[in-house]
Amino acid sequence: MVADQKFSMRPLYLQVRDLVLGRITNGTWKPGAMLPAEVDLARELGISSGTVRKALDALEAEHVVSRRQGKGTFVNDSSTQALAGRYDNIRDRDGRPIAGPSRGGEVSSGPANRAERERLQLPEGEEVVRIRRVQLQGDRPFMYEEVVLPAQYFPQLDERAQVLQRLADLAQEFGLVLGRGSESVSVAIAGEAAAGGLGIAKGTPVLRLDRVVRTIDGRAVEWRVASCHLQDESYVIEFD
Repeated sequence: MVADQKFSMRPLYLQVRDLVLGRITNGTWKPGAMLPAEVDLARELGISSGTVRKALDALEAEHVVSRRQGKGTFVNDSSTQALAGRYDNIRDRDGRPIAGPSRGGEVSSGPANRAERERLQLPEGEEVVRIRRVQLQGDRPFMYEEVVLPAQYFPQLDERAQVLQRLADLAQEFGLVLGRGSESVSVAIAGEAAAGGLGIAKGTPVLRLDRVVRTIDGRAVEWRVASCHLQDESYVIEFD
């Protein structure tokens, strides 16, 4: 059954991985749901349990599912701090990820400019949603964000009065499964918008984070440039 699909030249376990991922992204299996047993999936697809197991191992390595000994395989909730925190590397003085509230969330939309097209790999004329907001640590602003999202993946998002949700929350709402992200770090000086959002003088040195996050199938779904005014916080990278 699986071998009759479009990507029949792919290894069989990857075809199974794609099939399972498709059912997750289309909402057949929602976050927290338990997948059918390996033997049942194998019987449905007419393949071996070992092939199903290898496919699920691949999805677990990609943070899409979790295997629980003696219980089964479950679809991950990508909005949990443990998974959403993969893309946020600022930690407090005790090393804990910062998950404070945001404010502002100013939303606008329009055709992508040249820089946005390049970073998000969009064709000319493609629409994007732009969000400007400030993240807080307690009641102190520490990060000013300018976020760009391809409108095609987040329909009608620009109609909201403000957007404060993290990317992981939005991805789950719009049926996107997040994959890899990349982020460059540099030192910059605060421009007028960042300085106003952070409550600091224009020209103050800040940490600049330039991040692109992709879905599991490689589509760029977020470009974020953040200016951070750190005090007791730090940028931390953890390796699996």
